[in-house]
Amino acid sequence: MIYYLIFFAGLLSGMRVCRPRFFEGAHWIMVGCGYLLIALFGFQMAASFLCGDSEWSDVASAGVLAVAAATGSVVFSFFLIVTVKKLSSRAEAMRPADDRSVGSPTQPSHPWRPVCGSLALLLGGLVSGLFLPVVPVASAIKLFLLLMILAVGFQSAQELKTFSSRTSSSAGAALFILLALPVAVMAGTLCFCGGSGLFLKFGWRDSMLCGAAMGWQTLGGPMVQELRGRPLGNVAFLVNLFRDVVSLLMIPLVSRRGYALLGVTAGGVSSMDILLPGILAVSGRQVLIYAMWVGASCSFWAPLLIYLIAKGAP
Repeated sequence: MIYYLIFFAGLLSGMRVCRPRFFEGAHWIMVGCGYLLIALFGFQMAASFLCGDSEWSDVASAGVLAVAAATGSVVFSFFLIVTVKKLSSRAEAMRPADDRSVGSPTQPSHPWRPVCGSLALLLGGLVSGLFLPVVPVASAIKLFLLLMILAVGFQSAQELKTFSSRTSSSAGAALFILLALPVAVMAGTLCFCGGSGLFLKFGWRDSMLCGAAMGWQTLGGPMVQELRGRPLGNVAFLVNLFRDVVSLLMIPLVSRRGYALLGVTAGGVSSMDILLPGILAVSGRQVLIYAMWVGASCSFWAPLLIYLIAKGAP
């Protein structure tokens, strides 16, 4: 609840500000905090040894499910966007009136640069966590996360103004995509994880359960552990951790050829925090509202999905 309150505080503050310089400052605070979180998160993961009870076969299976989760989200979202484009009465239905297309923004000259930087920070954090003395970083992670969410809320005010300036036709199509995108992300994740589970030792239901956290590893691991035991909880944690890494690699690949919105779909919950700097660098700031909505929606439904799937499993 505190995260939503911080976000809305930033949003209301941004609504009262008109100077572009403040929004530029909020953008760089958001990006800087995002990159710091990646490094701190890697350090914490290496130092915590949360996957100590998992076998190497479980780690490999977690990697397969992470790829399936990210891929399923992108595939289902792709078909959603294509369907809306075909049903739209105008070719410009998803384009802002005074900005470049949400579906096909101008690609940066080096789309892999932010992704490589994020992976380097994650690797640096992991190596530091393995060789440096264990230092509690949970408080620092929470502080930077709150600061980033405040900056995201502030920056979202500007994006909402752009979103509301569209024509009625384009706004209708864009609003439908905005509302339906989290459904496609969650459905794709569950279907692809369940399908992959048919070939793994966990079975399709437990595989769906591991992916149901939608990239929220700090929720998925402990909650699955409580409901289904520590071994599967470790796998769930690894699945959603690996999903962030897979999503970082997928963002520049899928955000091309007129489908920039696909960049916000691979990561699920992480689209609104740890993956956000990479998404904005590759797809453009005009997808910020979509990234926040996908992340917030997935984080809202993830606990309920985990509970329902766990109680339905034999």
